[in-house]
Amino acid sequence: MNSWRFRPRYVAATALPLVLVSSLAWSQDCRPYWVRPPDIGGADAGTYSTTGEVVDDGTGPGLMVVARFPLAPGHPSYMWRAGLARYRNGQWENLSAGLPYRSGMGQSVWDLGQGQGRQHLLGGPGGFTSANGAYNYGWTRYRSAAGLSLVPRILWENVGQNFMVSLDYGTGTFLYRNRKQGTFDIIERYVDDHWMQVGQALSGYANLIVVADDGSGPTLFVSGSFFAPLTSGFLKWTGSAWQPIDHSTAFSSSSIRTVASYNDGTGPKVYVGGNLASVGASPFSAIAAWDGVTWSNVAGGVTGGTFRQVNTLKVWDDGFGPKLYAAGLFTEMGGVPALSLAAWDGTRWRPVGAGGGGSARSIVEMEDRRGRSLFFVGPSVSVNAGPINLVAQLVACPNCYADCDVDGTLTVNDFICFTNAFATRDPYANCDSSPGFDMADYTCFINRYAAGCP
Repeated sequence: MNSWRFRPRYVAATALPLVLVSSLAWSQDCRPYWVRPPDIGGADAGTYSTTGEVVDDGTGPGLMVVARFPLAPGHPSYMWRAGLARYRNGQWENLSAGLPYRSGMGQSVWDLGQGQGRQHLLGGPGGFTSANGAYNYGWTRYRSAAGLSLVPRILWENVGQNFMVSLDYGTGTFLYRNRKQGTFDIIERYVDDHWMQVGQALSGYANLIVVADDGSGPTLFVSGSFFAPLTSGFLKWTGSAWQPIDHSTAFSSSSIRTVASYNDGTGPKVYVGGNLASVGASPFSAIAAWDGVTWSNVAGGVTGGTFRQVNTLKVWDDGFGPKLYAAGLFTEMGGVPALSLAAWDGTRWRPVGAGGGGSARSIVEMEDRRGRSLFFVGPSVSVNAGPINLVAQLVACPNCYADCDVDGTLTVNDFICFTNAFATRDPYANCDSSPGFDMADYTCFINRYAAGCP
């Protein structure tokens, strides 16, 4: 007896007959959906940190992604170029020409920021080899050139700061960094081509600076391990000085990896995520919330997984109200199965599609040709049961899922587009967000097509 097996193949526009069964149609029921952007040409996901940020260099906003690229054909795998690529309108542009290469196997690049004069910085605490062969610690700075693509400009600073980030909490957008000075960390702001100290020197180690709102208005927060007189793991900027929000909050320097402000309906709270197991004497699992007075549990936090870690948090409205999105190393949140990705609506955790494999290191929002979207950036290997390389996109409602080729009309070409996506296991083609790809996805797509678009 011969068994039948469905084998998807790429098809041409003239090869696919279009058959629609109108009785399959249901009323338009919008759902956010996943899609895999094109791969970044030549980029290697590897096991290294990647990061992304939406930047407008004067030519329009684009998703800037830090990745690593081979130095040149034939070079050893340990010699690669820390690079920058920009994604917009469905295409990638490599902006890495002229960058020095990095040798060795130290830490990867960390942060991408922007500040006054549309300056964009790619950097990390690891070493780069400059054009003259000198091995330096520092940052590479890009300055945009009057309406043209970014032009590399190298600025070396041998201070080995741990982070750099672009923030605005009502006084304008500035770059912030920490700088080591003996046993102290100094927070600095970049103003008019020089760095200015923000507040007193901090005894200890800072690992993250963010803008958040704990109910008293947006301000700066710094996490890390700090010693007397500011014995705490989380500091708040009052406008004139740093102060601990809770002296009992003794995080380790690497406990907090991400911070976000979210209003669950009872007022703004500051959510911290990482690999924390406790806050003071209270047990928590990878995530906790601060309301300006006390810490609280977030429905149990991470309740499944070997490592139990939250890498990044982002507040986003998927078309059905703002939610707090979390990406990390977990299989369950608040008792709800959720593989690496979950969303908190203020009451309970929900899975995001079929989840992911690996973990995003940053989540950013950008308007795309498909509509408002979240981009998950990092060395993930899959989302929604489909493979990805570095970047995955989640499209908000309202959307037109059935317009697969994004040409503004529903035609036979959308069926061809869907079949090709199915053949390559694009997360987009997992229409029903099940654990895998099967004929039910075709039925789902036909129904979505028949339902039309808003």
